[in-house]
Amino acid sequence: MTKLTAKALVATVCTSAVLGLAALPAQAGKTVDAIKARGQLICGVNTGLAGFSAADSQGNWTGLDVDVCKAIAAAMLGDGSKVKYVPLNAQQRFTALQSGEIDILSRNTTWTLTRDASLGLNFIGVTYYDGQGFMVPAKGKIKSAKQLKGATVCVQSGTTTEKNLTDFSRANKLDIKPVVFEKLEAATGAYFSGRCQAYTTDASGLASTRNKEAKNPADHLILSELISKEPLGPSVRRGDDEFFAIAKWVVFAMIEAEEYGVTQANVDQQKTSTDPVVMRILGTSDVPVGPLRTTEELAGPILEAGSGLTAGVDFHLGYSPERIDPGNPTWRLENTPKVVSGMDDASLAAVQGFFNRLVERTVPVSGTREAELTKLLENTFRHVNIALVNELAMFAHDLGIDVWEAIDAASTKPFGYMRFTPGPGVGGHCLPIDPSYLSWQVERSLGKSFRFVDLANDVNEHMPDYVVRRVQSMLNDIGRAVRGSTVLVYGLSYKANTGDARETPSRPIVEQLQALGADVLLADPHTDASQFPDGAEVVAGDRGDLERADIVAYLVDHDEFDRDAISHAGVPVLDCRRSLKGPSIHQL
Repeated sequence: MTKLTAKALVATVCTSAVLGLAALPAQAGKTVDAIKARGQLICGVNTGLAGFSAADSQGNWTGLDVDVCKAIAAAMLGDGSKVKYVPLNAQQRFTALQSGEIDILSRNTTWTLTRDASLGLNFIGVTYYDGQGFMVPAKGKIKSAKQLKGATVCVQSGTTTEKNLTDFSRANKLDIKPVVFEKLEAATGAYFSGRCQAYTTDASGLASTRNKEAKNPADHLILSELISKEPLGPSVRRGDDEFFAIAKWVVFAMIEAEEYGVTQANVDQQKTSTDPVVMRILGTSDVPVGPLRTTEELAGPILEAGSGLTAGVDFHLGYSPERIDPGNPTWRLENTPKVVSGMDDASLAAVQGFFNRLVERTVPVSGTREAELTKLLENTFRHVNIALVNELAMFAHDLGIDVWEAIDAASTKPFGYMRFTPGPGVGGHCLPIDPSYLSWQVERSLGKSFRFVDLANDVNEHMPDYVVRRVQSMLNDIGRAVRGSTVLVYGLSYKANTGDARETPSRPIVEQLQALGADVLLADPHTDASQFPDGAEVVAGDRGDLERADIVAYLVDHDEFDRDAISHAGVPVLDCRRSLKGPSIHQL
């Protein structure tokens, strides 16, 4: 992450366009009030990990985690130097945050479900994606982590690293002997003194330790394998929504600033930028985009800047949400009612007149904001209801109830019910995005969470995980492990009879199966081969492919698939679309 000056960050996070600090209520929250009262942010950091947080001989702290604290101090206090750094080891860090000793923990900490759910804290985002690895003496014969059978490995206690090491050893029958230390310095010192045959931590930490502490870094080898995924990020105490929002959006602002090339070196020059995003980042835009004002406050200025004309004077400006349903032969552009809007009466008339020539019916609304909300409402409605039946399907399976039969029965009700069916997740260019955007706008503008969207995201985003668990369970029932098994997957696109694979749930399913050691055969006649995940063998999905498979995951119901052949392939089939019938078929 590129470092921003305090000056730039103040401009970034103090505008309503990015964070809305000016809209904070008078009684902001205990943490916010305490920070402002003392004039200082108290930040928990690592005791010394180069690149993340480390102090020089003059006591000046630098690193990625330090920069986050400086940015938050700049946002809240107008000065990135108003930070007190509290060095913490792994065992001290959560207690220090929970007790109020620190305001924020910015210490290369892994975001896990257990920590998120049970420690009374909120992670504000991911600032560094890492993975756990191993470092060994280069002069040795160890070139792979799986050669560490019976080896002593130095590890710090109170970390996910310690648990991951145990899991890795058990899974690979390595009988690794952990040598556990409370302090990082003790763990690394023991390794360099020869007490341990290897040292394990996040790969970034290995590189930092080798470069900083090894007498000759070339004498030590960082093995190529990573045995875990480690999303690292800062966290704050749960219960202070205002401080949580500030910290979270400061991090998001830093990421966006890097994306748009706003750096410490060029921040002053960037103030002259006419890019609306850069203008909002730096607070130079006279009219920040408000909630659901994309048409008039983002698109309009861009069109005006490019044309030299004025919206509402020289040209009409309006918005009509897209309602195309790919693969639907019944509802097409011309017979689907078209919502139309304009920034003024003349614009509305022009937009409606244009679409009246193309579609059978237009539906005018009073303004562009209402039209924008219409689109978001439609997709949020679908997203939430899909999540409902997805979660119900998981519960019904565990309870031994046929959820599909229940859905069929409920669908006979002529009023008050709309049919939605479960599946392996949601994809496409709308459903995974629009509800989250609406939730973001609500939180940004009102400081409130859109709980329905948050819950729906949680359910739908984890459906691929559930599909993989079902495949694992079905393989276990026939006495096979995922590793070494051949899984034939039908469908890569996000819906039937289309080639659109944007945000498709099939991709993470394939990738997870591959990570577990499965050989994946993937069939999709509609999707371009360039979109297929790396490592998956592209096949036709014919009877020959079925003969090679140990199990089938039927994810997308393309008309081209031979459902009868799949149903009678003689191997277990997980049918995620209720399209198959036979003795070996397992419904989602």
